[in-house]
Amino acid sequence: MQTEWKEVSTQAQVREAGVVAVSAAGLEVALYAVRGAIYATENRCTHGEARLSDGFLLEDEIECPLHQGRFNVRDGLPMCAPLFAPVRVFPVKVDMGRVFVLLPSGVDDAPGAAPAPARCAGACPLGAPQ
Repeated sequence: MQTEWKEVSTQAQVREAGVVAVSAAGLEVALYAVRGAIYATENRCTHGEARLSDGFLLEDEIECPLHQGRFNVRDGLPMCAPLFAPVRVFPVKVDMGRVFVLLPSGVDDAPGAAPAPARCAGACPLGAPQ
């Protein structure tokens, strides 16, 4: 699959908002400002049809607004139930205050299928049941 860097936002906009939803290459992407860095994931929870950008960002975890499961925005891994499948992550670079995300080229506007369920390992660090 070929990829290309797409300009999606500005560093100032992401830092000010904390979480920003953008669309590029037929995908909706969520951008997160975490400790001076910017991260990007697909903007759709793998457990339910919820926009992660509508959730609550707590340090490097985004809480899904639908069922309060949390993903690590750095690697997309689910942190606790009811989430079991990771969210897709994308590389980010910042150049002269502009934010670029490495996305598949030639993607149409149809949303992709959610990844197959996978079990998250270990106890939930936030105390939620597995």
